[in-house]
Parts: sequence; structure tokens; C-alpha cells
Amino acid sequence: WSARLARLEALLPTEALRTDFNRFLLALAPRVLAAAELQQPHEIRWALEDAWSLPLVQKRWLRLALQLTAEQAENLVERAAAKKLCPVHIQRHDDATDGWALTTLGYAA
Repeated sequence: WSARLARLEALLPTEALRTDFNRFLLALAPRVLAAAELQQPHEIRWALEDAWSLPLVQKRWLRLALQLTAEQAENLVERAAAKKLCPVHIQRHDDATDGWALTTLGYAA
């Protein structure tokens, strides 16, 4: 677990991101470790969901996430998957934002 997180941390482009990543992990890790002692999959899922709802975890996550652009976040996920740091296959799709008027902040031009 820690080796995989260290490899993920190494993919982050700046020292500030790496620092905030570690702060986020320090807030989340005790809750993850406590959930690992549970036996039933649904209990583990509930414990992890509860951990994510804690104000400190949310604060640290928000600080980390807001430093990344959408492109940087996608790049990070793709690089992590390519290095087998997560057990998923990444398939890139076009953004489903037709009709959202993003250039005018949602207002009709």
C-alpha cells in the first residue's frame, strides 16, 4: 500500500502537490487502516464512505484537487494506470458537455 502511494506521489508535478498529497493521506490513512479490520465488504465500504465525509479529509482533498487542472488530473490517472498503480483500465472519452455553454459560464450567448 505505501509503496504504491509513494509511486503515485512521484507522479505529481510539483513539491506543493506532493506535500498536500501527503497531508491528505495522513488525514485519510487512520480511517482506512481502521476499516481494514472490518470483515464484511459492505462494512468496509461504509467505513471508507464515512472517512471521506470527515471535514479534515474533505479539506485536505479539496486543497489537493484544486491545484490540478482537468488535464493534469486526467494525465495523472492515465500515468498511474499505465504504471499499474490501480487495478483499472482507462478508456478516454470525449467530454459530454454539448449544450453546456461553458465559454459563457452556462448563459446563452
